[in-house]
Amino acid sequence: MAGTAAVEYNSHCDKIKSKKIMDYLSTIPELPQDEIPMHLKNFMAIISSGESVPTAKCEKKQKKVIDLNYPKKTTKEINMAGTKPFKTTEEIVEKLNILAGKTLEEISPIRAAEYASRPSNKRKQGVGIIIEEHLGLPANTRAEPDFGELGELKVIPMIQLKSDMKYMNPKERMVLSMINYPELIETDLCDTHFFDKIKKTIVVLYLHDREDNFKNNKILIAFVWEPHSEQLEPDFNIMKGKTLIGRISEGDCRILSSCPKHGGGWKKDNPELSSRGSRGSHPILGIVEKRGYCIKRDAIGKIITECTGIVPTKRSDWFSIDAFSVLV
Repeated sequence: MAGTAAVEYNSHCDKIKSKKIMDYLSTIPELPQDEIPMHLKNFMAIISSGESVPTAKCEKKQKKVIDLNYPKKTTKEINMAGTKPFKTTEEIVEKLNILAGKTLEEISPIRAAEYASRPSNKRKQGVGIIIEEHLGLPANTRAEPDFGELGELKVIPMIQLKSDMKYMNPKERMVLSMINYPELIETDLCDTHFFDKIKKTIVVLYLHDREDNFKNNKILIAFVWEPHSEQLEPDFNIMKGKTLIGRISEGDCRILSSCPKHGGGWKKDNPELSSRGSRGSHPILGIVEKRGYCIKRDAIGKIITECTGIVPTKRSDWFSIDAFSVLV
C-alpha cells in the first residue's frame, strides 16, 4: 500500500510540474508551438535528475530553482492573451466601447452568474472586474493608475428615473482614491500622488438594472476625463482647511469631496472605540475617520457633458438613455 501511495503521489507531483512548465513555455512568443512538447520533455528530464521545479505541496527541498515566472511581464505588457499591449489611451477606450449596448451576461456569462449569486452589497466590484478582464487587466488595489501613464479606470453606474424610464442619472458618487491626510495637509493639489493618479481617467458608464439583476447591467459608453487643477483646487483647499480642524465632510465642497472609505464601525464621538478598519491616521488629530476622495454625484453630470458633448435633457444630471447609443 505504501509503495502504491508513493507512486500515485509522485505522479501527482509530475502532473503539477508539467502543467507549470507548459504554462511557462506558452508565454514565450518566440517559441513555436510545435516545439513545446520537445522542450517539456527536456524540462522533465532535468527534474528527474534532481534539479526540481518548486511546488507548494510536492517539494520541501530544492537543489535548483527554475523560475517559471520568467521572463516577467511589465505593467504595460499585461493584456489579454494573444493581443498586443495598449500603446495609447484611445486604444483602451476603443476596446471598451466595443462593449456598448451589451449586458454583463453577454460580455462574461460565467463572471456575471458568479456575482449575481452574491449579496447585493458584494456585487458592485463585479462590474469593474468583468471590464478589467475584458481588457486583460489584473485586479489593481495599488496606488498606481491601472494603465500606468495611459490612465486610471473608473466605473460609474447610471440608473433610470422612476418617474420617466427614458431618462437616467448617476446612481452614486465616483470614488477616486484613499485620502492621505499628511499629503492633503502639506501638499499642493498638483503635487499630490492622488492628482497624478487621476489626471487621465478612463470612465465607463453602465446602466444599473432597476430590478437589481446584476446580469442585466448594460455598458453605455467609455470616455476619457482629464481634470484640470483649476477645476478641483478650490474644493481641495477647502478640504485642506477643514482637515486641519478635523471637520471634513462631503457637504463642504461642490465637485471634489470626500466620503467614508470603510465598511462601517466609525464612532464619531469616541474615535478610539472605532473599528480598526474605519480608522485613518492624522498628523495632528491622531485617529480620524478613513475617507476617500470622490466626485460628488451632482457633479458627475457636468463631467459627462464636458467629455461626451451629451447635454442633460432636464436637470443638470438627467440624461436621455437614447442619446448614448448614437455616439458609439
